[in-house]
Amino acid sequence: TSFIDEDLVRSNGWKISQRKGIISQAMNKSFKSKIGVVENAVVKNGNKLIKTDLEIVKLADGVSFIIGLNLFGKLGYELLNVPITKPTK
Repeated sequence: TSFIDEDLVRSNGWKISQRKGIISQAMNKSFKSKIGVVENAVVKNGNKLIKTDLEIVKLADGVSFIIGLNLFGKLGYELLNVPITKPTK
């Protein structure tokens, strides 16, 4: 999932499409009601331009957008040689 800051959405007057549900954060086991999404948001990266829905959340100061793994392939990003096994000791 990719996220956009609620303050950025409201300050630009972008339409918020309501969504029911809960967002959970694995880091601190907190749960928040969903605010909604910006539908068909245009995301540009280099020569790539895509339209996608962005989940609206309250992000930390100075953070306006988090690119989730759902957009990596569409934007041409790759994760290579990342170990996924835990050490035995």
